[in-house]
Amino acid sequence: MNAPAQPPALREIPFNALPEATRRRLTDALGKRGASLPIYENVQGKGGVVGFAVLALLFKGGFASFVTAQAVATFVAMTGNFVLNNWLTYRDRRLKGWGWLRGWISFTLVCSVGALANVGLAGWLFREHSVWWGASAVAGVLIGAVWNYAVTAVYTWNRKG
Repeated sequence: MNAPAQPPALREIPFNALPEATRRRLTDALGKRGASLPIYENVQGKGGVVGFAVLALLFKGGFASFVTAQAVATFVAMTGNFVLNNWLTYRDRRLKGWGWLRGWISFTLVCSVGALANVGLAGWLFREHSVWWGASAVAGVLIGAVWNYAVTAVYTWNRKG
């Protein structure tokens, strides 16, 4: 099998450049919640990568204990997730100015329950069950992510349903 001489050209088409009927069908098919969930998951994934990098730097670099590094990494990822969610996921409800600060505080407070579950589970797995630090961190992130999406969608961006 021969590869083409040049890779196929890909380009983005802005949503508003699509015909109105196509935009309406896409919007109806995805719905408000359906459209935001894949974006949220993408943002959450990026936050997880950043958090994992911070954890590795602090813990494996010898700057902090596992639990302290996991807590700092969680806070850094949480803040990054807020910024990206505000910019991408909830762009129709984008927070600005003092609303941004109130939203970040709301997001951080609401996510603190997920963060405590994250750090608690990860620390417990690492300390009590000698689970590899990376797997412990991922388990913690997953438990926190479920809580965070469900609760922040309602409380931070006032999305019902």
